[in-house]
Amino acid sequence: MKFYQNILQDIRSGQNIDNYITILIALAVAALGISGIADQKILLSVVLATLAMVSTGLLVSRQENRRLSDAVSRIENLDYLSDKFLHQKYDKYWFSFFVEQFEAVWREAEPVDPNHIKI
Repeated sequence: MKFYQNILQDIRSGQNIDNYITILIALAVAALGISGIADQKILLSVVLATLAMVSTGLLVSRQENRRLSDAVSRIENLDYLSDKFLHQKYDKYWFSFFVEQFEAVWREAEPVDPNHIKI
């Protein structure tokens, strides 16, 4: 029952339509071949058309996989988390300076004068 529900859901959402058409064509060709109704030339033509549909589906899937792989590799190549969101790198020196300032304020000490720090 779940199998048929999945098929109906796929058809309603427009997914895997080419696969379902291929299955229906294959079943029809098998029935016509077994019963002897269809000529052998027609059956072979339908088989070739079905193979063309399957090949097209494989090519589309391969292209989608390549685009997805490219997108994942671009994400993995980013060095810093800030690059992903802010598209810029922060200087480690200034980050450590602000951490020192925060620690100084936290300890209620005199803050570090930024003019005395060499860059």
